[in-house]
Amino acid sequence: MLGVVCRQQGQLPEALGYLDEALKINPRNAYVHSNRGNVLRDLSLIDEAINSLSRAIELKPDFFDAFSNRASIYEALSRFNEAIADLEQVLTQNSNHFGAQQGIGNALYHAKRYEQALEAYQLALKLMPDNAGTLSNMGATLLELKRFDAAEQALNRAIKLNPLSAQALNNRANLFIATHRPLRALVDIENAIRIQPVFSDAWLNRGNVLQDLKRFPEAVVSYDRSITLRPNHAPCLNNKGNALREMMQYGEAIALYDQAITLLPDYAEAHYHRAIVLQDLQRYEEAERAFAQAVRLKEDHPRLYGEWVASRMMICAWDGLDALVDRLVMKIREGKNASTTFPLLSCGIPGELTLQCASTYVREQGSDRSWQFEFPPARADRRIRIGYFSSDFRSHAVAQLAAGVFEHHDKERFEVMGFNVASFPTDAMTQRIDRAMGGLIQLGGLSVEDAVAKVRSLNLDIAVDLNGHTKGGNPHIFANRVAPIQVNYLGYPGTSGAPYFDYILADATVIPPEHFGNYCEKVAHLANCYLPSDVEVAIPENSVQRSAAGLPEEGFVFCCFNNSYKITPEVFSLWMRLLGAVQGSVLWLSAFNHCAVGHLQAEACRAGINPARLVFAPRLRDHGDHLARHRLADLFLDTSPYNAHTTAHDALRAGLPVLTCLGNLFPGRVAASLLRSIGMAALVTESLADYEALALKLASEPSELAKYRWQLERNRTGHPLFNTDLFTRDIESVFSRMWERHCQGLAPMHLGSAAPHHAFTQGDC
Repeated sequence: MLGVVCRQQGQLPEALGYLDEALKINPRNAYVHSNRGNVLRDLSLIDEAINSLSRAIELKPDFFDAFSNRASIYEALSRFNEAIADLEQVLTQNSNHFGAQQGIGNALYHAKRYEQALEAYQLALKLMPDNAGTLSNMGATLLELKRFDAAEQALNRAIKLNPLSAQALNNRANLFIATHRPLRALVDIENAIRIQPVFSDAWLNRGNVLQDLKRFPEAVVSYDRSITLRPNHAPCLNNKGNALREMMQYGEAIALYDQAITLLPDYAEAHYHRAIVLQDLQRYEEAERAFAQAVRLKEDHPRLYGEWVASRMMICAWDGLDALVDRLVMKIREGKNASTTFPLLSCGIPGELTLQCASTYVREQGSDRSWQFEFPPARADRRIRIGYFSSDFRSHAVAQLAAGVFEHHDKERFEVMGFNVASFPTDAMTQRIDRAMGGLIQLGGLSVEDAVAKVRSLNLDIAVDLNGHTKGGNPHIFANRVAPIQVNYLGYPGTSGAPYFDYILADATVIPPEHFGNYCEKVAHLANCYLPSDVEVAIPENSVQRSAAGLPEEGFVFCCFNNSYKITPEVFSLWMRLLGAVQGSVLWLSAFNHCAVGHLQAEACRAGINPARLVFAPRLRDHGDHLARHRLADLFLDTSPYNAHTTAHDALRAGLPVLTCLGNLFPGRVAASLLRSIGMAALVTESLADYEALALKLASEPSELAKYRWQLERNRTGHPLFNTDLFTRDIESVFSRMWERHCQGLAPMHLGSAAPHHAFTQGDC
């Protein structure tokens, strides 16, 4: 008994000493062996604890407490079958033993055998119907089974029976998180912490909710409190890393992921998030290795497989790529959340699967519900209020294309506002857009609730998301409905998969009517090209010599400044055949990343081409200088199935002909849209075989290429593509039609384009 009392007072070494003395007096006393096992467990001497408890059971086979205590150790060691076997031994001797029945439920729950755990808890409740702890555990189990209504009933009952159960409150908070009610979750968590200030899981949950609300500094404080209480808890270290990543503290985030992985080498989630940060830091080869490790550990972790495929495409690592894409397609067909949507654009996946993937992704990230909100009555007799939302109001392709449109809007008919949804560093482009908008409205760093309230207070008529599924966007703002009409446009060339977008802006080339079924939005066609253009950036007139760019002074220069992930093995093989057929020619590419460069040089060698004939252009800080260097090339070769978009626009503006192959989906039809809008439809081919034949012809017949160059020079001022004012009138017309329907009480519908402002035919060259 001295040993028992010392343990109760936390004097564990003294307790062990007294119990050892007791065993010298009576070595066959089962109770002493059992109490000794409990002390050894408290001292983290696990093997010795199991031995002592096993000896107690050997001496007294009906010793319920010894079985239960040994089961708790087995459960902590994740030896769930042994824990269940011990507890079943108790039930064999006493079928009404409530603690054993509940313990079996707990072991089954931690073993992720949720259906069986639920049955065990139901049996326990028959023995003790009003046990709050069992109801709480059952609610947690029902949550794992996604039986949300039943889970909420069980947890509400548990809390009614015991309002001071911190565990039940925390479990109900988990339910509110899973059903996208973060503010209600936060209330329960705060109450749980008031009841039990040292509840590390509650502090962890508080950090998770605050992170969902984009209150990242507060989330970090909560994670730190949880880590203080439980220093070696890998999930908390991982989640704190995620919050720091959102705050762009990348080095600190990686250190936390590394710490989590040291504690749990098989922790796939930490490997995955570490890979994401390495991508943010443009350490692409390391990122691919981290993704690959995460796939080896847990292939079906949400979004992981697609991100891994994309990371391999980023560095042009093509070994076994077809098999990986096939497996990705299979996962999407099975309804798995296997990828974000962006990686699919380069894979040539069918349109119905891109819609399925987008819808699954939106649902799994918790932004699939379009919340209703009562907006002021629609009025057609005032200016239409348009809000443009983006994380890219800076030196970025979206801003470079759209800045002129913001400046050309008819301020008599439209009130235009810009909402910056991220906190990226600002630059000269930010300042230009700020002037055009009359001051950008900052949403970056605000919680979703605060951002939504701020936007709704401005009574927008049309909200335009310029991000889509790209980095920095905030779909939760639109999921909460901040305008009667919400539009998906420009940033992401595909469907949002979200029910809260009413329209997607496009043109008849990128989304022809026969493709409407691949989009959850109604398609609104612009009269000409869907891609805006800004001609404010001047192209320097000074002539740059080829040698200064690392190009040969003589010989044909094929060019493609697309990103590396758009280059596929099939297209690159075609390019190598062109280099082999055109003597003295070179291929001028962007210096994407050193790993991609190395892989492409190796692929050139395998194709029998001297890798020195691949010339890599560094990134230039000045956009005008970048446009000017296009004049050193002879022909821009497009990629497929993901075309050049802004890069094709830049080439055409600089006077460089672009050759493309019309794809099956939006991302593979943009260059065709640009070419048709500038009267160069003859450079749009229908197959890669035709593309290769025309490229060879243009490289072999200087007079033929000169004809296209002359035509492009003439058409740059006479066709719609580079007419920013005309484009702005086009988009205003579409916005007006959307608003007119809304004012009439009509639902969104597909809006076809009026006749183009400049007719063109396939042979218009």
